[in-house]
Amino acid sequence: GMVVTAGGDATLHLTVDQSTLAGNFSSAVHVIAAGTSSVDASITANAFRDNGSALLLVAADAAKLTWRIGENKIEGNSTTAVTIHSTSSKTASGTFADNVVGVQGKQGTGASCGGGCAGVALSAAGRGAFSALLAGNTLQQVDSGIRVRSGGGATVDVRITGNTIREPALASGGPAMLLQVGTGAADRARLCVEA
Repeated sequence: GMVVTAGGDATLHLTVDQSTLAGNFSSAVHVIAAGTSSVDASITANAFRDNGSALLLVAADAAKLTWRIGENKIEGNSTTAVTIHSTSSKTASGTFADNVVGVQGKQGTGASCGGGCAGVALSAAGRGAFSALLAGNTLQQVDSGIRVRSGGGATVDVRITGNTIREPALASGGPAMLLQVGTGAADRARLCVEA
């Protein structure tokens, strides 16, 4: 797919709008904010089909990452559909709204890999602050709906409102929401979720 990397003290504004991204073995869009860079990503009104994953956004070092992911149609992922992860000591924040993952009534069309794939996964493991709004999304035909993890010394604040999570890909069904604070014994992470 497309890999976009910002390093050093770069400032990057990325817009991916009204495009079709299909048939990529890995992520259709992979965004990396590293060094002391600042990345602002707007990914809206796109169609993602049959990719390893639709989106992977990562913040590292002392980079700042902001995102607006909205009104996308996402289907046919072989891993988690959307992953946003930060190990940065600065901030990562954004909105994931009005997206549709999977096709209603069509088995495994969201994100299915035998139990470990989610519609959207948010995680932080650095010392920085991570905040997100998940609103008005439909997540269907995925192994699990929403995963939120806070590890290391991260502070994670997430608001989850007005989402529809239905039709699990597996007969046994994974969790609609998985919220985890601490990924290791020495972690000092904090997690605040409003749902």
